Amino acid sequence: MPPKKKKGGFTVSEQFTTVDPEIEDEIIEAYTNYLGEDQEDLLLKDLPILLEQLKIPLIFHQDIDEVIEYYYQFLHGKDLVLEPTNSKHYITLNLLRSFTITPTSAKSSNDLLDMIDLENLINQLNKLIKFRNNEAHIRESWKLFINSSSPDKNPDDFVLTLPDLKTVKTQLNLDNDPQTKAPLNDLFLIDMLGCCKEDSRGNLINFKFNKGGANVDIKDFAEILGRLGEYD
Repeated sequence: MPPKKKKGGFTVSEQFTTVDPEIEDEIIEAYTNYLGEDQEDLLLKDLPILLEQLKIPLIFHQDIDEVIEYYYQFLHGKDLVLEPTNSKHYITLNLLRSFTITPTSAKSSNDLLDMIDLENLINQLNKLIKFRNNEAHIRESWKLFINSSSPDKNPDDFVLTLPDLKTVKTQLNLDNDPQTKAPLNDLFLIDMLGCCKEDSRGNLINFKFNKGGANVDIKDFAEILGRLGEYD
């Protein structure tokens, strides 16, 4: 479904961020089956296994797995102050706030709680399952961008930067607005690089440690397509 145009850009799809009832049922069933009769709570360390059971492609949760591994190796059970300027501390705190019962006021590693919050889990996995359900479309669309800038690159590892997007814009004949024919400046490209850094709650969307500056990888691209209504 094509995105709806509004003055100044595109509207964000409300359906993308809304929890799909069928997806919610799938998450709760997987959550319940994983716990069984012997385990009362789902812990953060259980999340990678749950994601595999839900058949979420690794490209959409590898960042999550790496942060979880870092948390248990370097922060869990330690008595450390969380440094705002430490990017790994910042990203790890954001991930725990996004999935667990960790309070927003957490200042030290002792404040980080690894018990999964079911509501948070549903909100996060709702999006990842939509990525899973649309993986073929995401990959096909992503490949168009790669082929227009760096056709020899591995799609799963490729990262789009502003120079790449400028090349794509020219290769795909997007230098002019298709409706008004007016020249397009690079501001919309910069918006594309930055629009999917955080969700509506201010939480990070991509938890990759080595992401660096303004760029887009395949997970960011999946988020962009979702916001444009491609999965509606």
